[in-house]
Amino acid sequence: MECPVMETGSLFTSGIKRHLKDKRISKTTKLNVSLASKIKTKILNNSSIFKISLKHNNRALAQALSREKENSRRITTEKMLLQKEVE
Repeated sequence: MECPVMETGSLFTSGIKRHLKDKRISKTTKLNVSLASKIKTKILNNSSIFKISLKHNNRALAQALSREKENSRRITTEKMLLQKEVE
C-alpha cells in the first residue's frame, strides 16, 4: 500500500517540477523575444539613420560635381576666348 502513495507523491512532485521548469522556460522565452525585438528596432533605427546620412552625402557630392562641371565649362570657354585673342 505504501508504494501507490509514494508513486502518487512522486507524480505530484514531478508535476510541480515540470510546471516550474515550463514557467522558467516561458519567462526565458519572453525575455529572449523582448531582447530580439529591441535589437531589431535598434538595427532598423541605425539603418534608417545610415540611409539618411547616405542621402545627405550623395546630395552634397552631386552638388559639388555640378559646381565642378560648371567651373570646367567656364574655364574652357575662357580658354577659347583667350586663344582667339592671341590669334
